[in-house]
Amino acid sequence: MRAQTQLFAFALLPVVLLAENRNALAVDDVPPPRDAAPFAGSQDFQPPVTPANPPPVSPSAPLAAPLETSLIAPPTFGTYPAPPLGLGPVPGCSTCPAPVCGVCPAPAPALCPAPTCGCPAQFIAGIDATMFYATVHRMDVDTHIASQPGDPSTSIDTSEDDVYHRFTYSPRIYLGVQEDGWALIGRFWYMSDSTNSQSTGSAINASMTDDTLKSYTADIELMRDFWLGGSKVGVFLGARYGSFSAGQSISSVSADLSNPALPNSAANASTNFSFNGIGLTTGIQGRTPLFEGSSLSLLWGGRASVLWGEDERRVAVGALLDDSSGTAATSDGGDETNHAIAYILEAQLGLEWRHELRWVPMAAYFRVAFEYQYWNLGDGSLSKSASTSPSLPAPPAPSLASASIGRVDADFVGLIVGAGLNW
Repeated sequence: MRAQTQLFAFALLPVVLLAENRNALAVDDVPPPRDAAPFAGSQDFQPPVTPANPPPVSPSAPLAAPLETSLIAPPTFGTYPAPPLGLGPVPGCSTCPAPVCGVCPAPAPALCPAPTCGCPAQFIAGIDATMFYATVHRMDVDTHIASQPGDPSTSIDTSEDDVYHRFTYSPRIYLGVQEDGWALIGRFWYMSDSTNSQSTGSAINASMTDDTLKSYTADIELMRDFWLGGSKVGVFLGARYGSFSAGQSISSVSADLSNPALPNSAANASTNFSFNGIGLTTGIQGRTPLFEGSSLSLLWGGRASVLWGEDERRVAVGALLDDSSGTAATSDGGDETNHAIAYILEAQLGLEWRHELRWVPMAAYFRVAFEYQYWNLGDGSLSKSASTSPSLPAPPAPSLASASIGRVDADFVGLIVGAGLNW
């Protein structure tokens, strides 16, 4: 019996040694991945793992093979959400463990600067098409020609107390560079338009009205981006040069070439205003996603500018009466130049769709927004009048013209449609 017990123990010894060897292998040695090449020609040899680089062994399964994991590559440059309005730095995070562009471990807290975590400088470019209904207030012209003798229907009155009163279209472009939450942006907006109309009071009376309007701004501004809750907000301050000009004229005439016995009358009135100045511009703009992960965002912003410069007012009037007994004509005009301060307010609200391009490190956007601008162009007053008759009505067909310019202001209200790139 004792001999059998010794024989049984001797037979179990290899099994015990093999189990201990497997346990030691699970703790100290890790087999290579299944696709690893054999070492030194032996398919059974398992290379040791150095203590400086221990394998990730699961404590609950010491004999299990290690997990096969692949390295996580950093995202492509520019894959983090892009800036508001296309006019600010690509947002990053408030703290970044490594200078990997666009890698953010957690949402940045509110009111915290958003550096780009070591990203290189980026460029921005875009263009807007602005479609505004434009009106210039407190510029007045008026002409009046009394009726021809014996024909009351031939009188003609034409007046205009505002300039333009219609839609106009213009471009706005911007270029800039951004890095580490800061951006330097240049913007240029140019609008120029004119219109004319003609009205006929009778077979011998007619009047023509001409309006002109031109305005442009050139800005250079420094912007800083912040997080405000879930919105990306940019605050900016810079310099602006602004120019504005508007003009109007009315020409009225009463003449009947088929009847030389009737007098010929004419009246003309015109006004012109201009302002040029330089000053400061500041404001805020932002994007708020409609929902988490959305490419469509609410676009909002506002801007205020104050410009110091000079304005000029010019008016001219003339009246003429010509009949068989003779010709009478009067004319007058004037101009004045003043130092002035102009104030400009702007507001914007709309939607923006933004897409990160995968084949190039670039973000593209498209936006549609409502925009309103108010221009207050300083105080002043200038008026003139001319008449061929001391009182009206007084035959034969007297004419009268008057023109005046007061404190000029302007409204621009309408839509913008824009697109741009960040790269």
